[in-house]
Amino acid sequence: MLLNKKEFTIFFSVLVVSLFSVQSAFAATSLFVCPKNGAYAFSNAKDMASAKAKAGKLCLKFSKGKPCKEVFKSEKKGFGSIAIGKSADKKKRIVRVAAGFATKKEAYAAAKAAFAKAGGVKPKTKTWKSKFGA
Repeated sequence: MLLNKKEFTIFFSVLVVSLFSVQSAFAATSLFVCPKNGAYAFSNAKDMASAKAKAGKLCLKFSKGKPCKEVFKSEKKGFGSIAIGKSADKKKRIVRVAAGFATKKEAYAAAKAAFAKAGGVKPKTKTWKSKFGA
């Protein structure tokens, strides 16, 4: 496991604070995940190129240099939600994001559904509203 429980809790808390503090000012979001060890990074920026560059760089840092791939991007305004947790066998970290929804409830449901479809159980979720975007 990349992070122990305490480190993951701290990282997740920082991620959530970052989402709420910057999402209202930025339109583009990008999520990168490392398939090898489950490390991930999520970034918001004024444009997609900047969001992608920042999330990719952070993911490489958190994965300790192992390759990461972009698994989500959006330039839509509206509500978004992130679901993070483990697979049923607790061997894989699963991260899913949904964005561009008219309501908080829709974004939450979409992120949870994507998480469950990927084999995840009992996700931690956070939802936000982006006021800008396409």
